[in-house]
Parts: sequence; C-alpha cells; structure tokens
Amino acid sequence: MKTTLAAGVTAFLFVTQSHAALPPPAVVPFDAAYMVAAPLSTTQVSAFSIDGPTPWLFVDLPGSSPFTFLDSKWFLAGIQQFASTRTIAAGDDQFWLAPTDAVWDTEKSLGRWRVDTRYSFGDILFAENGGIGVGITTATGSASIGFDVTPAPVPLPAGAVLFGTALGLLGRRLRQRT
Repeated sequence: MKTTLAAGVTAFLFVTQSHAALPPPAVVPFDAAYMVAAPLSTTQVSAFSIDGPTPWLFVDLPGSSPFTFLDSKWFLAGIQQFASTRTIAAGDDQFWLAPTDAVWDTEKSLGRWRVDTRYSFGDILFAENGGIGVGITTATGSASIGFDVTPAPVPLPAGAVLFGTALGLLGRRLRQRT
C-alpha cells in the first residue's frame, strides 16, 4: 500500500511540476469574428431587424487544435441575456454560434448588443512512461463584437405606392409634352 501511494504522489508531483514549468498559453487573436445573417455565411452584418432571423456569430480561428473550446455570451445594455447554444463547424477553424431560434425570439430586444467570445486550444501532456495525462492550454483569444437590433421596417400602404406611381407617370407625360 505504501509503495502505491508513494508512486501516486511522485507521479502527481512530477505532473504538477511539469505543468507549472510550462510557459503560459500564447494569446492569439481571431482571424475574424463578426456577425452574419445565417449559418455558413461570411457576409458581415452590423444591424438586424427585430422581426428578422436570428443573428449568428462567425469566428475564424487562427488555426486548429485537437481540443478546441469555443463559447460566446450575448449581452444587451451590459446584462448577459444568454450564452450561445448552437455551434456549426466548417472544418477545424471556422465556426458559427447562435442561440436557438426559440431563445432569440424570447430574448431579442431593440438596442445595441454585444457578444463576447473566446477560444482556447488545448492539448494533453503525458508524464514519462505513459503516466497521467494533463490537459494544457496552448493558445487563447477573445473578441467583443457589437451589433444593433432595429425596429422592423414599416411597409408603405398600397395607396401610397399607387399615388407615387401616378405622380411618376404624370411627370413623365408632362415632360414628353414639352
């Protein structure tokens, strides 16, 4: 029993000391991070209609890792409303994050929104001779992205469209006479 305990403590100390001796993770910014109107889109959008589809956060990471951790928190007026609940990946370094449509429909409000996102790349460090594995972070990054939710556009009444068309035709006819 003493031998097993001593071996476990030695392995723990070795791993702890090895982990402590590692340099801190590199801070590497996203290659890109901005809002888009749909998953798999890379067209940047800065304002969304309150009646429009759920906004999506697009992030392009500066590489890939065997263990990539990615999250986002969505704020309105400095108060966290929710964390993203859907993530769609395209390859190892491009991701789209958004709340579910039901969450967005419940939480959406007019105003300036902010999405804080972060990632970390991880790896596993093993002690000698197949010892205990320890998760280590090799790189991290974060970004804060703003977007606006605006009122729905007010459609013109049919009468206004007809009146505008009639004025245009009248003006055309008067120009032709002169």
